[in-house]
Amino acid sequence: MGIGKILQISIPKVRLKNRDIDFVVDFIRRTSRDLNEEGVGLNIVVGNIGKKTINLDLDDIPIRELLNYVCDQADLKLVVKNNAILISNNQNSNP
Repeated sequence: MGIGKILQISIPKVRLKNRDIDFVVDFIRRTSRDLNEEGVGLNIVVGNIGKKTINLDLDDIPIRELLNYVCDQADLKLVVKNNAILISNNQNSNP
């Protein structure tokens, strides 16, 4: 299953309260692997983004949408490459 198909997998419940970005990325990696019938998860590369805290309460959310919400909430940039997802600081944010 390619990265595009994995991003379409829906996660039944996402409950993240005051979770740091490292926890959230690990949750998405594990969950994408667990819900994929082939057992293959996402490769997610996170740049030096500092400490970010995420709060989300979602049901039946595709992984791609979840990643978008996470990046929007933390003012991060999301780039989907052939075999990996890159998360980095948003170049348009003010210091």
